[in-house]
Amino acid sequence: MDPSPSPPPSGLAPAGLEHLELAMQGGQLGVWELDVETGTYRWSANATEILGWEDRPLPRTVDDLLALMPEEDRGIPEERLARLLAGEPDVPRAEFRVPGPGGAIQWIEARGKISSTPGGRMVVTGTFHNITDRKQAQLELEESEERLRLALAASRVGTWEFRIPEQAILWTRETHGIFGTDPASFPGTLESFLELVHPEDRGPTRRRIEEALRSGDAYEVEHRILHPELGVRWVHGVADIQRDARGIPIRLVGTVMDVTEETRTTKALEEQRALLARQARVLEQTQAAAQVGGFERDFVTGSAWWTDQMYVLRGLDPDHFNPATDDIWTGFGDRARRMLEKAMEVVRSRGESREIVVPMTHPTRGKRWLRVALEPIRDPGSSRVTGYYGALTDITRRKREEDLLVRVARSVSTGTGTRFLESVVRDLVETFEAQEGFVGLLEADPDAPGEERIRTVARHSTSGPAPALFYPVAETPCQEVVAGKVVIHHQDVCRKFPRDEMLRDMGCESYAGAPIRDGADRTIGLIGVFSDYPHPFPSSAASLLRIFAARTGAELDRMATEEALDQKEQELHQSQKMEAIGKLAGGIAHDFNNLLTVINSSAEMARSDLETVPGDVASLAESLDEIRASGQRAAELTRQLLAFSRKQVLQAGELEIAEVVRGASSLLSRLLGDQVAVTHSFDHGSARIRADRGQLEQVLVNLAVNARDAMPGGGTLALDTRILEPGSSAEGGRSRPPGPGRWLRLSVTDSGTGIPEDIRPRVFDPFFTTKAAGTGTGLGLSTVYGIVRQSGGFIHLDSEEDEGTVFHIDLPVVDGDGGPEKPAPRVERDHPSGGPSPNPTAPPPPPPTGHGGTGGPRIGVLVLEDDDAVRRATTELLEERGLRPVAFGDLGAAARFLDDGEDQVHVVLTDRLSDREDSSRLDRMTPLPIVLLSDFPPGGQPSSGGESLGKSVTWLVRPLSTDRLVRTLRDLATRRRPEP
Repeated sequence: MDPSPSPPPSGLAPAGLEHLELAMQGGQLGVWELDVETGTYRWSANATEILGWEDRPLPRTVDDLLALMPEEDRGIPEERLARLLAGEPDVPRAEFRVPGPGGAIQWIEARGKISSTPGGRMVVTGTFHNITDRKQAQLELEESEERLRLALAASRVGTWEFRIPEQAILWTRETHGIFGTDPASFPGTLESFLELVHPEDRGPTRRRIEEALRSGDAYEVEHRILHPELGVRWVHGVADIQRDARGIPIRLVGTVMDVTEETRTTKALEEQRALLARQARVLEQTQAAAQVGGFERDFVTGSAWWTDQMYVLRGLDPDHFNPATDDIWTGFGDRARRMLEKAMEVVRSRGESREIVVPMTHPTRGKRWLRVALEPIRDPGSSRVTGYYGALTDITRRKREEDLLVRVARSVSTGTGTRFLESVVRDLVETFEAQEGFVGLLEADPDAPGEERIRTVARHSTSGPAPALFYPVAETPCQEVVAGKVVIHHQDVCRKFPRDEMLRDMGCESYAGAPIRDGADRTIGLIGVFSDYPHPFPSSAASLLRIFAARTGAELDRMATEEALDQKEQELHQSQKMEAIGKLAGGIAHDFNNLLTVINSSAEMARSDLETVPGDVASLAESLDEIRASGQRAAELTRQLLAFSRKQVLQAGELEIAEVVRGASSLLSRLLGDQVAVTHSFDHGSARIRADRGQLEQVLVNLAVNARDAMPGGGTLALDTRILEPGSSAEGGRSRPPGPGRWLRLSVTDSGTGIPEDIRPRVFDPFFTTKAAGTGTGLGLSTVYGIVRQSGGFIHLDSEEDEGTVFHIDLPVVDGDGGPEKPAPRVERDHPSGGPSPNPTAPPPPPPTGHGGTGGPRIGVLVLEDDDAVRRATTELLEERGLRPVAFGDLGAAARFLDDGEDQVHVVLTDRLSDREDSSRLDRMTPLPIVLLSDFPPGGQPSSGGESLGKSVTWLVRPLSTDRLVRTLRDLATRRRPEP
């Protein structure tokens, strides 16, 4: 199809055709036609003029036209054309860009409609015109509106309208941003606006709106709003009233601006101006009063500036001295000059602040002490140090005060102990002219777990000494002090600490305090003064308090050390006393065991012989049984002697103390009866101890019996545990753990009659008893003492008459893994009942055969015993039991026998060796197994010499049963003898 210009399409009404021709003639409107079948365009004659394409051909096809458009515009005409071809009746017009004259971009608007020609061809016919000017104006308008919106947003200005008849408020997006509201949910009423106004400004704002509506004057108001995210903000609103033709107000139209920063800046500037004016008035006066001078130096320009007071302090004439060129160090000695030069070099090279104190000689006032403070001046752009400024203060008076303080510190009371503390609080009151002075120590608050309190150890008021008191630390001025600060409140201390009931009750107005530290630099208490009136504490108050606190801390350290030494001395005396008694008990036990061996052995053999005697020997048998029972009771007494002398056998192992206490509770309940209630409480976590369970149960039983006797009318026995941490304090007896590491404290408390003060130091002494003759041995508590000390622990008591007694047992806590247990020598002993201790690793003993248990081969036993009676009894007893003893009274005779007759014996039995030399001789002379009969466990009595034996030794602790002795000898001999 020829794309040349064509006449307007036919089919138009006459009037429409006329208008179309006029538009085309005016060059305003062009016509286009697209043949659907061939995809070619036809254009009206004015198309070239409308498009300005005198030097460019009109597009022939759809692709030609799309190729002229920017890529982002092609989709619009394609989509519109597709909808026309699909037969849609009302397809919107399309706007797109094409090249214009001179390469400029022009906007074209086109619309069309699908129809058919008389020949039956389908065509799309439409019009187009150039809308570049309109589009440009539209874009400029949008850009202008956007600039306005951005300007309003940047200046935090929003527009608004209040339609009076509807009582509706319309806000722009900027206005919603200022108020922090959501346009979708804002009700747009006057009340919803006022809800956003600060409550204090809400009433005035409402009245201003009503006044504007009533008077017709312009509306202007500044008020606060409550922004949901930014909090309190300041806004400034202005508006004009618009009226209808009758003059009735119909709307308020105006703007609102966020002026928070401007308001704050204005207020800050006003305050700053007032402050600067006030400072300017006061500066000259205060500089002279405080003797402070200011100075500044510029490294770049070399200029320098001093205040008037600076010249006065230096004693220099401002008319004849130029700090920029003259010697600024005049009046300073060589050492002071070096210090000042070094400080200024640090400021210049590192940009760090410096403060030093140096002496200077004033031309008329003599030696002065000056504090010089230096600060760097930095270039704002590069942060390079370009100078310095600072202040020079005459501290001569303060320096003299400090010298005075040193003299005061040296003259502080040289008393000690309580006298010293009393003099310190008295000196505090006099020095500070305060109402009361005190010294207090920190301790755990029993009424508030986890909190601390102050216990005053000395108080003094203007009326004299005052009684001690307890003072909680939390939310009091003491809390600041114990945190490590010197605290001074000249007034209003009650108002600053409203929860401090004691301050309120005393009516305190002023307070000053300093921490007391011990030798390890730990805060252990505080020293302070207070008054019921405002107190202008002197500038030296902090230094004075520190001196008093340091001296008091040193004295408290000395007192604590003295107390610890006294405690150690008492423990040493007790230990020496118990050691002496223990040695005596050990010697008695050995001799007693020798006698018991003869008595028990003879009684046992006589009782055995009675079985072969005809006739009625019942009364004689009863007498022998009584002898044997008495011997067993005597043996138990021997065990108690060894217990308090700490020589008994302990089978120590890791224990959970709660299990021991619970296990013993039922036994204690039966022992104490229904009138005594047994309670227990555990607060030791997972901590474990190492002790002999049976001996620990014996401790509980002995203490329970002691408590029962103190509660004849019934009462309560409480068993409690807790942990003593390193450095912690504990109530009762000792103020600290007895040694390094963690300790478990078991406290046994009764509600009985208490222990009189005069006998408390003797309760652990052996054989000491307050019971009637024949009702007690006096070994119960001494046995407890021996078991606890041999277990590595300590025991002490607290008691008040008619209030009860508590025994504190402190045992070391074992490590988490308990540590490896060291192998102990083989020890065999009998239970208190007389039967043998079970030994799961030993083979079961062979049953006795016949009267003497002589089944099996006869075993040779070399008996080495220096006591004739014991040697005879032992020999007869072994022969009675079918063994073949060979007895000697000394080691030399035994050695001569072994030289020739060693093959006649299979085991050696001895009760003790006189010294280590005897042990070594026996070790060298025979390889035979040795059974050592001892009154003590291994290590309990060094003179036994048994630890020096090189070979394995079987250690039997006396007293023990004959059956156990015979079984042990047979077992050892059988193991060594070759099989027949």
